[in-house]
Amino acid sequence: MSNVIHVDFVSKTRIQKDQINQNQTMQSQPNSVSANKRRVFEDLLEKGMVAVVLDATSQGVCVPEKHKHDPALILNFSNCFGIHDFVHDAFGVYCTLSYGGVQFYTVVPWDAVTAIASHATHEAVYWERK
Repeated sequence: MSNVIHVDFVSKTRIQKDQINQNQTMQSQPNSVSANKRRVFEDLLEKGMVAVVLDATSQGVCVPEKHKHDPALILNFSNCFGIHDFVHDAFGVYCTLSYGGVQFYTVVPWDAVTAIASHATHEAVYWERK
């Protein structure tokens, strides 16, 4: 288990990584669009670094406060980054990322993803916002 601790500053309680994942899975059930986004992400990830464009204002997204209002936040993912808690499943992508040198456990639900692009092949796939 990671030693990352999240604090909900509104209720002043600690939020463990497992609670974030559990909350995410309860918010929405995977659908065919989510499955397609996951497939694209995994296919492009095999080829190298991937840029994911997401609407950080979407439900279930967990990013640092200064990025929470960004409707087109771009995050880079790679198997070469050596991120110990990098997980992608039917609900989204979860891992600790560095934002300006500060580590933050990040949750990206597939519902929030609007585009995925490969830095290696320059392939990109876009989805319309709901």
